[in-house]
Amino acid sequence: NQQGGVILWTLYQQGGVILWTLNQQWGVILWTLNQQGGVILWTLNQQGGVILWTLNQQLGVILWTLNQQGGVILWTLNQQGVGVILWTLNQQGGVILWTLYQQGGVILWTLNQQWGVILWTLNQQGGVILWTLNQQGGVILWTLNQQLGVILWTLNQQGGVILWTPYQ
Repeated sequence: NQQGGVILWTLYQQGGVILWTLNQQWGVILWTLNQQGGVILWTLNQQGGVILWTLNQQLGVILWTLNQQGGVILWTLNQQGVGVILWTLNQQGGVILWTLYQQGGVILWTLNQQWGVILWTLNQQGGVILWTLNQQGGVILWTLNQQLGVILWTLNQQGGVILWTPYQ
């Protein structure tokens, strides 16, 4: 009564639901198990966190958000080891996207006044890195497949360009 808490919990065929609330905060937990598959859903008003996790084909998803900071993390794993992280911040406007598929990684990072892109992949011992920035205009591309490396860097105000490649 003093704290105003309510807990609802049920279990049906190895499935559980928990609803918990407090005057200023409330949370919901949904948990179920079906053929070795589990799902957890958790949310909170002031912090706005949500976690969803299931194991059926080895799949996991975590979504977490915060209202004041606006951060979102999404992570999943599906038979090939695929990971995705998306994170954003309202005041700073940063976004990070990272994925891994067949030993290939992609990182996308942006900020309101500056932004950068990093693309990295590895396939048969070949690596590629692409990085760019708006205000400075720098681009780096590096790959190793035939022992080939390229660095291209330019600056808008000074107009400098460097191109370097060794190729045998």
